[in-house]
Amino acid sequence: MRERTPHDCLFRPWISPNKRMMQTLVFSVSIAVGFCVPLLVYGAYRMGYLTRPQTLLFGIGSGLGLIWEGALVMLVPRLTEAPLYSIGVDVSVPSPIHVMSHSFWDGLLFLAGVLLVRRFVEGPHFRVFRWREFLMLVAWGQIQSLVVELTATGTGIWTYHPTSWNPALFQVGEKAVTAGPQVIWLIAVSVFYYCCLAVYGREQKMTGHS
Repeated sequence: MRERTPHDCLFRPWISPNKRMMQTLVFSVSIAVGFCVPLLVYGAYRMGYLTRPQTLLFGIGSGLGLIWEGALVMLVPRLTEAPLYSIGVDVSVPSPIHVMSHSFWDGLLFLAGVLLVRRFVEGPHFRVFRWREFLMLVAWGQIQSLVVELTATGTGIWTYHPTSWNPALFQVGEKAVTAGPQVIWLIAVSVFYYCCLAVYGREQKMTGHS
């Protein structure tokens, strides 16, 4: 029997060829840009726009993203009969490419959260647990996750299917925005904040300043 893949059960309502082409273009560009993100981050570090801890936290964030992106794309479809999500674009991307690209995007989103904390929360930053820092990261994680899912669901690029363990939060037309991505980001941000404390704490010991 052929192994099931995430693309076996696609939700593809009729839409105009032009809109389908635009969906495919946006999805393809997002995959390509994802692989440019590490180069952009490294370039920003070399030019002095990012510090060593911030660059390291991008890598850690990408690693965290790799865990859930890999599980959603490569593991869960093999463990469940009903599809967790559907992709509505006319492009077939190998699962490892899909996972790596989205993981780099996740790392960039985590890095953006760190920069927001440094911009809007009074320092010193990431020395000890502080609710303001943690809640800023949580708020950012929830907001950007919701925006991403609304965009993907609203444009038909991908959509998650509600289940008993991934309930719908609300409907966008005939499709649902589900709780799963929000829960994932809440857990991931909690782990990531601990990593921020560890990375900045180690940097302080090494250099004596932030």
